[in-house]
Amino acid sequence: MREKVFLYFIVIFSITMPFQFNLFKINTFFHHYIQLLYKSIAERYFFNVDLDWLLVSDSILLYAHLVIVLIIACFLSLIRFPKKISSKVSFALIKYCSYYLSLMLLIYGCNKLFKYQFFDPHPNTVFMPVGQLTKDFLYWTAIGTSKLYNSVLGIVEILLAISLWYKPTKVFGSFLAWLVLAHIVLINFAFDINVKVQSIFLLFVCTVILLPYLKSMFNFFVGKQSQLKVNVYIKSGKLKLVKAIVIIFIVLESFYPYLKSNTWNGDNATKPPHFGAYEILNNNNFKRFFIHSDPYFIVQTVEDEFYSFRMTLSKDKLRLNQNEQESVLSYTKTAEYFLIEGNLFGQTILWKSEAIPFQNSPIYQDDFNWFIEQIKD
Repeated sequence: MREKVFLYFIVIFSITMPFQFNLFKINTFFHHYIQLLYKSIAERYFFNVDLDWLLVSDSILLYAHLVIVLIIACFLSLIRFPKKISSKVSFALIKYCSYYLSLMLLIYGCNKLFKYQFFDPHPNTVFMPVGQLTKDFLYWTAIGTSKLYNSVLGIVEILLAISLWYKPTKVFGSFLAWLVLAHIVLINFAFDINVKVQSIFLLFVCTVILLPYLKSMFNFFVGKQSQLKVNVYIKSGKLKLVKAIVIIFIVLESFYPYLKSNTWNGDNATKPPHFGAYEILNNNNFKRFFIHSDPYFIVQTVEDEFYSFRMTLSKDKLRLNQNEQESVLSYTKTAEYFLIEGNLFGQTILWKSEAIPFQNSPIYQDDFNWFIEQIKD
């Protein structure tokens, strides 16, 4: 019964948790209506609590959703099927867990390999004092500077995803995946990264996959048996066809963003015009501004305070939005200077600036040294 609770919980939570898939939109469908339901209940009974009540990563509603899904899974586990049907249901649920974990590992592996998860630091990050960075932002920035680390970890996660497709490699692959996911959970807690629930959930899925093999694995590692005992089932032609279709779907879902954009390196993704960092030459209050790729217009004061505005860029206008207010600035770009004038949310500006070669900063240099003598101050 306990195993059934775990399996039902994994299936329900996996299709309702906040995660954006590209082809498989059932998460988006369920998430939208579940959030509306939870939000209406929360606003009715907790109207005096000043919260947005969103079903997003590590939110109060997500923790509440965890408990509700667990309760639903407990009730579902009480349903009694005939023995033959029950074994088929259990088999299908276990297979679902394996393929779901494989899908998530492949998605995240590709994100790392193609630099879509950890990317090069943005121009404004280069000029932000380290003391102002939060732990999660500092970690994300540091990891994004290493192409080698992203490539190796991405390839490892991709190989682990593939290992879950085949019975002979499933147990060992699941064990290695458990170690990788445990490390990710540790990182999320140590650096306060707000995907704690999702990472713990994936670790839990991996644990449930390993549960039937724990005794055999223990005996193997303590030397009581010479090899892991893994039951290999003979699949019918229909099951092999279903497996092939599922694997094709997993691959398509994982590679779809890169195939669609034809960009296999996130650092080379299309940037807005004039993307970069600029030094302001004629102002005593502001010293730099940045064109961010999201796109945002970010300004840096002489006291190293940063202010960001959602930006729409046209041929000669910068439209900035903040708190439903809009500010329109005119700009002229020449070979040497970037000129901006207008009213920046109540402050008249006339900035003369020049581009900063921020990519020459040490943080962008992918250096490697065998010897300490090679490191120069």
